[in-house]
Amino acid sequence: MNNEQAFILPFVLFVIALTFMLITTNVQQYQSNISMTKNQLQQITIETLIQTAREKLKEKLNEDINNISPRTFHLPQGDVRIQLTDIGKSSYRILYIVTIQESKYTTIGYLAIPNKKE
Repeated sequence: MNNEQAFILPFVLFVIALTFMLITTNVQQYQSNISMTKNQLQQITIETLIQTAREKLKEKLNEDINNISPRTFHLPQGDVRIQLTDIGKSSYRILYIVTIQESKYTTIGYLAIPNKKE
């Protein structure tokens, strides 16, 4: 007599364990994708705020080129504080401090104004 029923239990347990591992892996990948998407959206928001503030700064500097005092722009997605440093006859170093709901970010950029008068 052959007793093949003893083989079925380990096989079923193996299939269940394999299925559980696959489901767990997919859930972990999904959670990682959600986290990466949130970070990418946050980065896009920050870049958008910086670009918008830079354009507003250009407009303000065209109105009054000698006023390089710190400025804060209140935008719908967050606030951008800008500090200018004169680094030459037609250039500024810009310190951007971006504040959004989750946190605060700082970056440095440069801006050339061709019509700047000494």
